[in-house]
Amino acid sequence: MKFLHGAKRNPFLSNAFFIFISRFFPSVANLAVISYYSRNLDAALYGTYSNFWINLNLLYPLACLGIHVLVFTYPANFILKIVKRISLSQYSLYGIWLSIIAILFALLQSASLHTWAVPFCFIIVYAATLIFESCLMVCKKFSILVWINVIFSILYFSIHKYILNSSFSLQNLFTALLLLCAIRLLIYIVVASRYFYREVQADEPTTLNIKKIRSLWLYLALYDVVQNYSGWIDKFIVAHTLDSRSSGIYYNGSLNIPFLPLLLGAALSAVLIELSDTGQANETPRILKLMDKTGRTMSCIVFPLFFFLLLYRYPVVVLLLSAKYVPAIPVFLVSLLVLPLRAYSFTSVLQREHQGALINKGAIADVIIGCTLIYPLYILIGLPGVALAFVISTYLQAGYYIYHTARVLQVSWYRLLPLGNWLLKMVIFGLLFIVLHLITTHYFTNLIAVILGAVSTLAIILFTLWLEIKKQAV
Repeated sequence: MKFLHGAKRNPFLSNAFFIFISRFFPSVANLAVISYYSRNLDAALYGTYSNFWINLNLLYPLACLGIHVLVFTYPANFILKIVKRISLSQYSLYGIWLSIIAILFALLQSASLHTWAVPFCFIIVYAATLIFESCLMVCKKFSILVWINVIFSILYFSIHKYILNSSFSLQNLFTALLLLCAIRLLIYIVVASRYFYREVQADEPTTLNIKKIRSLWLYLALYDVVQNYSGWIDKFIVAHTLDSRSSGIYYNGSLNIPFLPLLLGAALSAVLIELSDTGQANETPRILKLMDKTGRTMSCIVFPLFFFLLLYRYPVVVLLLSAKYVPAIPVFLVSLLVLPLRAYSFTSVLQREHQGALINKGAIADVIIGCTLIYPLYILIGLPGVALAFVISTYLQAGYYIYHTARVLQVSWYRLLPLGNWLLKMVIFGLLFIVLHLITTHYFTNLIAVILGAVSTLAIILFTLWLEIKKQAV
């Protein structure tokens, strides 16, 4: 109760929590589907199934065109002003662009689904859903989003299970999922029209700097596309150069840690929402305090999760995905090395300061360096080398962002990071989890050991979060 009370009094934690929880249940359902299908589908067929999501995740940022990211930069009333300034011809141009991306996605999936209509409509619905969901989050309509996504998640898993246990067909599966996603989008549109346009009022006298907004939007759109490529281009390359079985193995081994992207996205969105309330005066001390608070808070979650997954990687993969995916464990191990970086939001200050060019240079360099390293590292150590290529490029990218954030704020780079706090936590958590792993794996079966490790990890996260919130409240 004290933890929840402290979170409610902390605007950053409150916004981050509700953004996270509204996206939590679809992520749970997706994890359940991955586990269920990994166990019950042939490895090659599972690889074909996973290729749909690989292609979708590579193309949907192009379909969204950064709109779902831009909305978090401004307050709700400011977004309404922007929406009112968009002309019908501009909406039409976006519709044409969306159709082009949908055609490309349909071409990529036509061979496996034997239809173009389902993937064509699927990516349009998916992109529109993300945009409307982001708008509702900015308006802080979290309770509605949570209930919608709880129901969606239950139906999402149920559809997967029903079709697998009946006459399984990828076309039937994604047709049913398209219908489910379309219903959710329709509800979002109704809710947005009722709450976003009626309750949020735009103050007309305020002048919009359209040129500045357009510039930021273009930079954010490019950044979102490139940044997403850095997380999915390796899977795309493997899917389209190796066999379906290898694609399935790499997909499972290099999957994002469940719920962590939600935490990171929630933290970034919460930081941007809080930063959007600042004025034009120099607020560097407030920004530094907020970023320090963010790094300390996120490390309470990320560091324990890192050590748990690092030490329990073998039983976690086998229990979650089955022994068929033991070859994915080395890929999983290498992918974990990037996890500590997720304790910090490296681009939020640059985004707030409209430094889109710097953000995009870092994102493009990340993809170029990663792609350049893929082939030599694959030849050297196989599939884990593909993952290592982007681990290296991500660390270089983080250093680039920290350097330029320090220059923008005119402070030393080490003032941006709670290095002492992080080092202390890494040592304590590392020793604690080594002891925990030795005890649980020595005296218990793999299943019991993982359960005890997971429960202990949750307890450690909640306890350290409570300590951090208590310290910040003083």
